[in-house]
Amino acid sequence: MKHTNIGKLLPVDGFIVQPPSLLTVNMSTSLTHFYQPLVGIAAISLYQTLLSEQPVFQGDMEPRTHHVLMNYLHLPLDEVYEARQRLEAIGLMRTFQSQEENGTVYTYVLLRPFTPAEFLDDAMLSLLLHHHLGNDKYERLKKAFYVKPVVNRKAEEVTSTFEDIFTMRDITQHMPPTLGESSMQQTVHTNTTGVNIQTDVIDMNMLKHTLQQRMLPVEVIFTEKNKKVFNQLASLYNLATYEVEKAIQWSLNDANELMINEFKEACHDIYQSKQSSGSIHLTNHRDTWKASKTEEQQTKNVEQSDQKEDMLINHLEQISPRQLLVDLSDGAEPTQKELKMIRDIMTQQGLTPGVMNVLIHYVLLKTDMKLSKPYMETIASHWSRLKVKNVRQAMDVAKKENQKYQQLATKRKNNNNRKQKQDIVPDWFNDHQKEKKQAYAKTNSTKKKTDEEIEREKQALAEALQNMDD
Repeated sequence: MKHTNIGKLLPVDGFIVQPPSLLTVNMSTSLTHFYQPLVGIAAISLYQTLLSEQPVFQGDMEPRTHHVLMNYLHLPLDEVYEARQRLEAIGLMRTFQSQEENGTVYTYVLLRPFTPAEFLDDAMLSLLLHHHLGNDKYERLKKAFYVKPVVNRKAEEVTSTFEDIFTMRDITQHMPPTLGESSMQQTVHTNTTGVNIQTDVIDMNMLKHTLQQRMLPVEVIFTEKNKKVFNQLASLYNLATYEVEKAIQWSLNDANELMINEFKEACHDIYQSKQSSGSIHLTNHRDTWKASKTEEQQTKNVEQSDQKEDMLINHLEQISPRQLLVDLSDGAEPTQKELKMIRDIMTQQGLTPGVMNVLIHYVLLKTDMKLSKPYMETIASHWSRLKVKNVRQAMDVAKKENQKYQQLATKRKNNNNRKQKQDIVPDWFNDHQKEKKQAYAKTNSTKKKTDEEIEREKQALAEALQNMDD
């Protein structure tokens, strides 16, 4: 990735910084806790460096070269360029290029970062942060920084509207004359709008037409905020128009209003059922960031095979973990606690639905059909470090682990049997062995004594014969 950026930006190229029109008090908190997990520390350091440039060179419109940024950040120029791309894609910067007498000059227009509440209200950014941090850390941030005004349900809003207070006469009477702008300049808004998605990811006209055919109130569903959410989640989960339409239908309340949280869950369910990767992350591509899979999508339609293992792999790749639990329970629905546990493990460890299915199978077989969360987390963490990405890899790892377990169990059993055999030798066997040893020793002793007597007799006989000769 770094090599592809070499030459796209030169150290002698100049740059000018335009700061945000409004800075918030908790901007540093937003950058550190919400943006940095998504774009990285290099991008946030670049943003803060550019922001600090303005007071230093206030009133000086002469461009600075990118040597300055390289020295400040201690980064090579290709990494500075990549960091700039990330800021542009996440909605923190707009870049304009012009050719001046002294060479190329870039104008970096910094956009105001979202406040924590605005960030968490943004459908795409909040989901990306949830996938990167995991559920526990995400909920802590939400609890610490997400505060909404709470009023009594019975209270009636009596806020004055603009029309109640002002009239057109008041407006036109105090309106200043229009100020002409130079043809060489243009006004650029510096309020951030979130992730930089310029074009519709889905066919909005087709989506509207389909919903109209279903007699749904398009004017209620297609608000500006909702259309933005449709594009964001379609881009994040790589959904087609018909899939977004399906998610919308699942997410409407009785008044046919779109429930954003339900829509998020519906898109995530569709994403999982398509056998996409469980870990969503941002990857730099053609100057924008797109939600993409960590690995290429596994082949969905596996050819029918006579081998049971291939059929099982195909089955585990096609169904969701929820459906697997339903099948294993003879149609009984899993509990919300079990589903939440599975979802958290998948997102935290980056497991695909197929790999999660193998893990569920393996744990149930090892724990007498019980879903043990600590046991599942331990194995999931191990498989994540092994970079297990598909069902076949997961099954191979599970088989190896099971073989090791069986070998260890057999070794322990054999050791226990040997020890047991040594302990249960009866006393009569030991007594018999002692008697045999004593008899053997006695026999040897007797045999030894007899030989000595024979030798003495030989000597006595020889002496007797000698005396007879004399």
